[in-house]
Amino acid sequence: MIKKMLITVLTTALLVSVSAQNARVQALGGCDIMDDIFGLIGNPADMNDYQNQVQATAYSATSFGPGIGLLGLGNNITVGLLALPVQGNGSGMLMSNFYNDAKAVVDAPGTAGNLAAAFPTIPHLLFGMKLGELSLGLDFFVEMTRYTSNRENATSGQAIINDTSKVISNIGALLSANLAFGSLSLSPMVGFSLPKAKGVFEVNAPTASKVEIETEAGLMVTGGVEAGLEVKSFNLIAGGFVTYEPYQFDIDGVLSDELKNTFINGYVGLVTEILNKVLLVSQYNLDVGLAKVVDNNDTSGTDVSATGVAHTLRMGMEKPLDGFWIFDEMTPRLGFQYSVDGLTAKFENSGGLVNTGTINAANAATQVALTTGLGFRKGIAQIDIGLIFGSWTGVLTGPSVATGTLTLDFGKSGGSSDAPAYEVPSYEKEPEKEEEKKEEEQPKEEEIEFDF
Repeated sequence: MIKKMLITVLTTALLVSVSAQNARVQALGGCDIMDDIFGLIGNPADMNDYQNQVQATAYSATSFGPGIGLLGLGNNITVGLLALPVQGNGSGMLMSNFYNDAKAVVDAPGTAGNLAAAFPTIPHLLFGMKLGELSLGLDFFVEMTRYTSNRENATSGQAIINDTSKVISNIGALLSANLAFGSLSLSPMVGFSLPKAKGVFEVNAPTASKVEIETEAGLMVTGGVEAGLEVKSFNLIAGGFVTYEPYQFDIDGVLSDELKNTFINGYVGLVTEILNKVLLVSQYNLDVGLAKVVDNNDTSGTDVSATGVAHTLRMGMEKPLDGFWIFDEMTPRLGFQYSVDGLTAKFENSGGLVNTGTINAANAATQVALTTGLGFRKGIAQIDIGLIFGSWTGVLTGPSVATGTLTLDFGKSGGSSDAPAYEVPSYEKEPEKEEEKKEEEQPKEEEIEFDF
């Protein structure tokens, strides 16, 4: 079963983070390299620039997006909470199919009850510290779901005891830093977690039996760096990250297939200002997924490996307009996204069976999306709306994919905030200082003395 799901899961995992967007990011075609509070997802050190702010996002399909709450303890310490929605793989932090595979394994024995379809959302704990030009951030997260039951029944005078205990968890942390060296900035990030599953199913009558299931090997390690360079009127940004997620299950003393998942995510782009304070963002993403299922017991005689590649080009523009109607500012936005992804699956015969081969489905999916949105600011409140035209279902029904984000900015601990939830950078040169004009000296009148 794990092998059959591999191809579909790998393709989905390449874009697992796409849905975790706020309305501004969505309206700008999914571009996320510009300054925005959204950046602390994956780079917790960014939280230090957004003290005392709260942001909540909701989608039209009655689901929620990222929720962020930050509190400044002085100017150099930040604490907060982060709520991330789970993705199609059942987790908000893992890219692999660990949760779905673990659920299928621990739910298999007995019929006492099943685990939830996904991890419930548990807020992350955030902690940040700023030390001069060095900014540090920690994101500690816990994903967990469990099911327990104890049943006692009388059948023909004999007690039947059915005990079931199931739990799947993923506990870990991300640590990142922001460093500035003049016009060059670096943001390294490392992280790890321990995805685990355990299940016990016990029946005492009519025949005593007990099945125990647990994770034999479960791990998530990730790391990478983002670099930014200001060159004249452009801010060039590039980043690369690698995530490794292997796991395997021990099913009552019998090892399952071993899964090894590697995900490589890279991007490059630029942020600049054109015309009259129009923010332009352009970004290219390359996402590669490498997955392998190793048949340790040679039960099928086949190892499976798959490679998925996704190319995505994004572009977005926004223009703040002061004093619109009752609002302090209105910001119209427009974005574009073009993506192509493909998949190659290879079956390696290791047990003499005739099923060795390769499936090549390059350019299996192509997507073009036009996005738009509006932002409205009044006092401490900012409301953003994002729409995807490609998901518009009808004139009366409207778009099936719309995003709304509310941000409240209560200002920094030491005074008014100098970093709103998002900010349009200005690359205009400062006007040259005018030379001071020398005061013209008035000629002094000569005093003429007359002697009488």
